[in-house]
Amino acid sequence: MTATAQYEARPFGAGRQRMTPALYAIVPVKRLIRAKTRLSPALSFAQRLVLARRFLRRTLAIAREFPGAAQTIVVSGDAAVRAVARREGMIALNEPGAGCINRAVDIGLAWARRRNARAIVVLPTDLPLLTPQALRGFARLAGTPRVRLAADRHGSGTNALYLQPVQPGFARFGDGSLQRHRAAALASNARVETVHENALAFDVDVPADLKLLAARKR
Repeated sequence: MTATAQYEARPFGAGRQRMTPALYAIVPVKRLIRAKTRLSPALSFAQRLVLARRFLRRTLAIAREFPGAAQTIVVSGDAAVRAVARREGMIALNEPGAGCINRAVDIGLAWARRRNARAIVVLPTDLPLLTPQALRGFARLAGTPRVRLAADRHGSGTNALYLQPVQPGFARFGDGSLQRHRAAALASNARVETVHENALAFDVDVPADLKLLAARKR
């Protein structure tokens, strides 16, 4: 699986040895031309592309603040997305498939595992209420093996994932992912924490979400 990953950025200076950071963020990003297709009843292709780019820039700005640019792994099959990540000083990895979020996360997990990362947080790009403070609280390091799940506002999906220790193959994003992640965590004998927080619970998937977001901004 990892043989096809392309390592396009180096987080450490050449010729220098540094301790591996305890925490990395993984940001899986679809090819922008395929992003947010479920919003097509409300937005044109051009509008969806603008929205996807805005979400990407905002998410990377938050990750740059915490856990930091050099500790952020952006995984995408979109060369333009990887170029943005490199310009930000982030690690850019290729996802060579059709944009599967679980495969993208697993590429990031494998990269972090090889570098002895203590923990990771998986951060999607469509959380418009997320703040660096909320992310910092969600991704706080634990003293024992831990899986922390940010539930969506419907209580069925996973909007962010914290893993300690790093476990390649763990990601189970998709419809009904919260229960699948809980089951996987219990199978790994990790303590499971489910977080219900507004900043993490609100995501944008369908036109109704856009209306709710607009209402919040009034």
